[in-house]
Amino acid sequence: MNVIEFPVEALDDETLSPSEVFLLAQILRFQSQIEKITVNNLSQHVRLSKNTILKGLLLLSVNGYLTTLPGHQGWEINSVKVCLSERSENQFLSSSSFAPESEKERSKEKEKENNNDLKENSIYINNNKGVKENEKERENKKREKTEEEDEETVKKSKACREIIAYLNEKTGKRFTAKSRDTQGHISARLDEGFTVEDFKTVIDKKCKEWQGTDMEKYIRPETLFSRKFDRYLNETNIIRKTESGWDYRIDEPEDPIKDEIWSARAVGIVKHG
Repeated sequence: MNVIEFPVEALDDETLSPSEVFLLAQILRFQSQIEKITVNNLSQHVRLSKNTILKGLLLLSVNGYLTTLPGHQGWEINSVKVCLSERSENQFLSSSSFAPESEKERSKEKEKENNNDLKENSIYINNNKGVKENEKERENKKREKTEEEDEETVKKSKACREIIAYLNEKTGKRFTAKSRDTQGHISARLDEGFTVEDFKTVIDKKCKEWQGTDMEKYIRPETLFSRKFDRYLNETNIIRKTESGWDYRIDEPEDPIKDEIWSARAVGIVKHG
């Protein structure tokens, strides 16, 4: 089992939260595996968000546990602060590389560290501000989209009621605007750009053409508002004399039942098969 040396002073440091103490312990734990102490490198080993890691590194550096590298290249462990045990301190003081700095030099280095910390903190704050602004913008767009969708649903519902009321008036029937099939057909045609007046025109044409004939049974939403809606809307009247003496329009409807099935498939009411 690997043993790491942790600064006892950090446990009693009131300026550090449990999060910073935990982060420092993880830095000491993985220092041999991390080439350089950076947010990205630590995030691969420590289960904390990058924002939490960045904030922790800044606070640890401000309190002297870490030293900020020049050019925002990362952080390194501050040996003077970390090696608190007598053995570690003696080893550090007896190191040949140790050379006391003058007060002036230490003051300059501390000022440099503080400036770097301020820059890092500014970046952190600005990044957080940008994230919050982006989140607010996304929420506003989402709310606007929902409001637009709700408004469109209300418009379609109103149009459906008006169209079905007109159809019932012309046929004397009792079709309901609450039918999912009927709403699907009408919605599909409205999405194609047709207006309520277009629906009324088709109803008028087909009532005049089919009422009193074998085709009267097809005066219903499934047929009138099917995929042939555009053709019904734009067809011209062709009159001929029949043996029964009726004058009516030749529509050549092919198979209205098939038309209804295809139209239902188009709006997702009936599955293909």
